[in-house]
Amino acid sequence: MTASKPLIKVKGLSKAYQLGHGTVYALRSVDLEISSGEHIALMGPSGSGKSTLMHLLGCLDRPTEGEYFLRGNNVSQLDDASLSHIRATQIGFVFQSFNLIPQLNVYENVELPFLYHNVRGEVRKRILEAIDRVGLSHRVLHRPKELSGGEIQRVAIARALAIDPILILADEPTGNLDFKTGESILKLFQELNEQGVTLLIVTHDAFVGNHCQKIMRMQDGKIIDGNTS
Repeated sequence: MTASKPLIKVKGLSKAYQLGHGTVYALRSVDLEISSGEHIALMGPSGSGKSTLMHLLGCLDRPTEGEYFLRGNNVSQLDDASLSHIRATQIGFVFQSFNLIPQLNVYENVELPFLYHNVRGEVRKRILEAIDRVGLSHRVLHRPKELSGGEIQRVAIARALAIDPILILADEPTGNLDFKTGESILKLFQELNEQGVTLLIVTHDAFVGNHCQKIMRMQDGKIIDGNTS
C-alpha cells in the first residue's frame, strides 16, 4: 500500500532580506512535513521566524531558497495570480486583528473570499453553513460593532471555513481576547479539527499550545523541536 503524500512538505526553505549592506535570514533551511488533519502550534520568541514561515505556507510570500509542496504541487515559484488563486480557494486565514470590514454585516464579511475567485452555485449555502458552524446563525445581519470580541473572531473563522480550505493558518488568534473568550475560540478550533480541518496556529502563549495536538518550536529561523517530518 502506497503511503499518502503529506499535505505540506517543505525542503530547505529559507527567507532572506537585504538590510543595509548585509543579508538577514528570517528563515534558515527549514524542513517540515504536515499531514492532513493535524492540529499544530508553532511557538517561539519574537523574531524566531514564526510569522515568516506562516506567510510562506500561506502563499503570502515566496522563499529565497528551497521548495514548498502543497498537496504534492510545488508552489514555491508560482506567479502572483496562481498564488492568489491558492489563497482564495485552499487556505483560510485567521488573524489576531480580525480584519473584518466594519461597514459589512456578518454574512457580507464571510462572503468576501468569494469576491476574488469564480466559485458559483452553492456559495450562499456554504457561507451560511460556515456561519452556523461557529454558532452565529442568529447574528447573520449584525455588523462587527454589534458583536463581542469572541463573536468577531468567530466571524473571521467562518470566513476562513467558507471556502472549504485544506488548511487554516491562525496568527495569535486569541491575542486580543480575554481568557474566557480565548478559551472558547480554542475549543472551537478543537471541534473543527475533530471534523477534519487541518490547523496551524502561530502563538507565543503556552496555554494556546497546550490546546493543540503537537507543538513545533522555532528559534533563530529554524525549527528546533517537534518537526513533523
